Amino acid sequence: MSAAAWYLALALLALALRAAPCPAQDEENNPYAADPAAALEGEKLFARSGCVPCHGPHAEGAIGPNLIENSWIDHVPPSMVYRTISRGRRGTRMVAFGERLRPDEIWKIVEFLLATGREAKLQQAK
Repeated sequence: MSAAAWYLALALLALALRAAPCPAQDEENNPYAADPAAALEGEKLFARSGCVPCHGPHAEGAIGPNLIENSWIDHVPPSMVYRTISRGRRGTRMVAFGERLRPDEIWKIVEFLLATGREAKLQQAK
């Protein structure tokens, strides 16, 4: 293998590794925590990704559970919400969206749900 081919292969490998998501980062740390713009985009993704038929247009619940109810919002880490959206929930109607949505899109949906839940909790406290 020539030196030029070797460097090209190495550069392509570096680009591929850089583009590949890191599972620990993708599933554990919400890069959009407390980001209103991400929550707004997450709301749009929620609406167009197939979430509304089961969870309602405002995540208030329908066939699936209410996702903004404050009984769970303070007790479930964002990473668990991420994994549920990404992998689905065995034994339920919740399908995996990890093949349909990029990690950043899933995190934006998570932030939409958490922000909406925080807002609902504030409204109830008034």
